Amino acid sequence: MQRRMIASLAAILVAIVAVRAENARPAAPAAAAAADVKLGDARKGKEIFEGRAVPAASCALCHGVSGKGDGLGAAAIRAAGAVPRDFTNKAEMGKISNAEMIKAITEGGASLGKSIFMTPWKGILTAGQIKDVAAYIRLFAQ
Repeated sequence: MQRRMIASLAAILVAIVAVRAENARPAAPAAAAAADVKLGDARKGKEIFEGRAVPAASCALCHGVSGKGDGLGAAAIRAAGAVPRDFTNKAEMGKISNAEMIKAITEGGASLGKSIFMTPWKGILTAGQIKDVAAYIRLFAQ
């Protein structure tokens, strides 16, 4: 039963990524030292991250509720050769500017030359919701 669920989840993730990746435009990675932007409300971001505020969006599906990159969808992503980012890794998260994080959430990983499995959330989340999610993600590495 668990294998069927993982296989189904993997198929869904691959389909979502394939469709969403068509809209992603690769660009040069932003430097962490780039002009930073103000983030939103972490409390609202938590609701979105966990898929409670916007059911179509659940960061926790891949990144896990704890932000360690160990969500239910992580196995399918790893099987495809990628690894969901561990938001609790202070050293790595410290290298990512707020602007870069917002771009990754908005336009997807491919927009920064990263994994296509990080799908773009523009059109599903508003710009304000994306800033809220980014604010919440920052809390994992504190």
